[in-house]
Amino acid sequence: MELPLDFISRMKAQLADDYDDYLKSYNDQNLFSLRVNNLKVSNDKFTELNNLMNFKLDKISWENSGFYYSLNDKPGKSIFHNLGLYYIQEASAMVPVNMMDIQENDLVLDICASPGGKSTQIADKLKGSGLLVSNEIVGQRALILSSNIERMGIPNCIVTNDKPESFAKIGGVFDKVLVDAPCSGEGMFRKDPETIKEWSIEHVKSCSIRQRKILEDAAKAVKPGGVLVYSTCTFSDDENIDTINYFLESHPEFSPDEIRIESLGYDWKFNIYPHRNKGEGHFCARLVKSSDSEQTYLKQKKIKPLKSVMAEDFLKPIRELNNLELFYFKNSIYLLNSEYYYLADYLNIIRLGQLAGEFDKRVIPAHALAVSVLKNNYTKYELNYNSDEMIKYLRGETLKIIDNPSGWIIVTVNGFPLTWGKNSSGILKNHLPKGLRIN
Repeated sequence: MELPLDFISRMKAQLADDYDDYLKSYNDQNLFSLRVNNLKVSNDKFTELNNLMNFKLDKISWENSGFYYSLNDKPGKSIFHNLGLYYIQEASAMVPVNMMDIQENDLVLDICASPGGKSTQIADKLKGSGLLVSNEIVGQRALILSSNIERMGIPNCIVTNDKPESFAKIGGVFDKVLVDAPCSGEGMFRKDPETIKEWSIEHVKSCSIRQRKILEDAAKAVKPGGVLVYSTCTFSDDENIDTINYFLESHPEFSPDEIRIESLGYDWKFNIYPHRNKGEGHFCARLVKSSDSEQTYLKQKKIKPLKSVMAEDFLKPIRELNNLELFYFKNSIYLLNSEYYYLADYLNIIRLGQLAGEFDKRVIPAHALAVSVLKNNYTKYELNYNSDEMIKYLRGETLKIIDNPSGWIIVTVNGFPLTWGKNSSGILKNHLPKGLRIN
C-alpha cells in the first residue's frame, strides 16, 4: 500500500516517534465489529443466539453492546442481520455517541447521519423515549438511512433530507447534537485503500471549510445547557482540533466538557489511532453550550391528528400499548408523539416517526410496522430458524397454516418479527418485500 508523500510528512510531524508504530499497523489484520440492537435483543440473548451463528465474538471495551468478530464470520448474510438484531459498525465509530451521554427523553439531532450507524446507536440509548432527528443532505443516502432506521425497528425517529442551515433556522431545541462530519477519510486508509486515491492536501482543506460551516449551523440547534459532539474518521489536525479551536474562538457560549470513556480515558476530545487502540482512525470532541444562552421558541401550529375509524381499528393492537397519535403525511399513515409533529413545518421530512401503512380502500400495513420495536397485540406466526418454512417464506412462497385467525399476522423467526402475512382460509399469503427475499 503506497501512501501519499504529503500525507506521510504530515503524519510524521503529528506522531513524531510514534509514526513507525502507526505505519506498522498497516500490516496488522483489520478488525471487524458489530453492535447489538438492544431495542430488539439483550446482549445475553444475542450471545445465546450466537450458538446458531457461531461468530467468534470479543467485547469492545468502550461500547456495552459492541463486539469484534473474526474475518471468517459473515454477519451480513445472517437472517438475524435482516431482522435488525445488530448493526455492522466500525468499533471506533461507536465512541462519539457514547461521548454524547444520551439520556432517556432527550431530543437528539444527528445532522450528517447516513448510512445510520451512529443514529441507530443513539436510538438504542434513547430506549424508545424522546425523539431522534436523523438527517442526510444527499437524497439517495437519505433513503439508505431511512431503510436502516426501519430495519432496526426504531419508532421514535424522524428522517430528514435537509441542509444543515435548516436546523440553524429552527434554533436551539435539541438536547444533544452530533456532527459526524464529512471528511478526508484518512482513518479508513487501512480498511479501504480506495480512499487513498481521493486524498490530497487540497481535499483536506476543502473538507475543513465545509466542516466549519456545518458546525456553525449545528451550534444554533443546540439548546442552552445542551451538548454538541463533533467527530470525523480522519487524523488531520486541519479537520479535527484546528476546526474545533476555530469554532470555540468564535463561540464563547460553548466550552470543552470532559467525559470518561472506557479504555480511552477522561477528556473532552479523543484521537483514536489503529496502533494505539483496537479500531480505525477517529477523532471526537464534546462541547457544552452555556445554560445562559438565549433559548429559541418555535411557533407551533395546532395539529389535528388523523381521524379514521378504519385506521384506528386496525392500529388498535399497537396504539393501546403506546401513547402515539395517528398522522396522515405524504400519503402514508404514521404514528408519532404529537408534541414533535411541529417539526414537519420546518424540515424536508421523508419519514415522520413510525410508518404504519397506507390507505387503499382499506389499511395496508407497512413492513416497517411489523418489524418495529413498539409493543403490539397482533397475532403472531412463528417460524423456526433455518426451517423449511422459514426458507420458503424468505423465498416469497405462501404457507399452509391452521388454528390462526383470518387477516393480517406478524410472521416471526425465533420470536423476532420478520414481516407481515395475511391468512386467508388457511393460506398465509406472503408480504415480505421483494427486495428482502432470497432466490
